[in-house]
Amino acid sequence: MCAVSQQLLVGLGSPHGDDRVAWTVAEELESSRPDWIIRKASTAVDLFDWLEGVDRLIVIDACRGAGAPGSIVRWRWPAVPLTALRGAGSHDLGLAEVLQTATRLGTLPSRVEIIGIEIGACRCGEGLSEAAAASVEKVVAELRSEVGRA
Repeated sequence: MCAVSQQLLVGLGSPHGDDRVAWTVAEELESSRPDWIIRKASTAVDLFDWLEGVDRLIVIDACRGAGAPGSIVRWRWPAVPLTALRGAGSHDLGLAEVLQTATRLGTLPSRVEIIGIEIGACRCGEGLSEAAAASVEKVVAELRSEVGRA
């Protein structure tokens, strides 16, 4: 009997402007990827609560400095430029610190991927920009097509 691979997709973000891009990807995939566990988080620290039994982790996050707004980058952990994974505030554990800590604790899945979507403005009350919305469509289509891949 073959063991079922648990795959967790986490959208990191907030409800503000383009920072909502990862949440939007997660929302779009909820109905089309019932084989995955899909969560939305405001901070990377939330990952600690969801890693048990997971074989593959996909983290989607807004980023800056990876190219023009709407650019998509995909990394495999640990081969990620750590400057791309900075925390949002001085008191936050950023994604890099959370992944490093989970590695030391032995709770990090064997396969970790990070998808960064280059964003523009993150203003309260605004929706996604055209560039961010187009990137959502591309990332969702790519992740929907991964049926059967672990």
